[in-house]
Amino acid sequence: MATTLLLLFSGCGLDGGFPVTEDAELARRLEQVIAERRTVPLAEITGADWDRIYLFPGENTRRHIEGRVGERLDLHEIAGSEHGGLVVFKRGTEVVRAVRFQHFPFAADDAEYGPTVVVGPPPRGIGGFLELTER
Repeated sequence: MATTLLLLFSGCGLDGGFPVTEDAELARRLEQVIAERRTVPLAEITGADWDRIYLFPGENTRRHIEGRVGERLDLHEIAGSEHGGLVVFKRGTEVVRAVRFQHFPFAADDAEYGPTVVVGPPPRGIGGFLELTER
C-alpha cells in the first residue's frame, strides 16, 4: 500500500500539480547576466526546452496562475511575497518547468513571452533586475 501511494505521488508535486522547484543554477546564471550588464537570449541561459514562458512576480493567487498557464501546479509551498515570484516554462500546451524565485530577477509585471525573448539591463536604470524584450 505504501509503495502504491509513493508511486502515485512520485510523478507530481504534493499538491497534485506540476512540481514547482527552486533552481540555484538558473538563479546564479541570471545574477551573472545582471552583474555583467549583458543582453542574451533567455533560452541560452535556461536551455531551449520551452517555447513560452509566463512570469508571475510578487503575490499571485493559484486561480490566476493556473488560469494563465492552463495547468495545475504544485503551489503548496508558494507563499505570497512582494519580492519573490514564479516563472513557468511551457512547450506546446504542457508545462515543462516551473521555477520559484525568492528574489524575482525580472523587472516585469505578469507577462508572457515566446522563445525569442532576450534578457538584459533595463534602460530605466533599475539596478539588480533584468528586462525582457521579445525579438
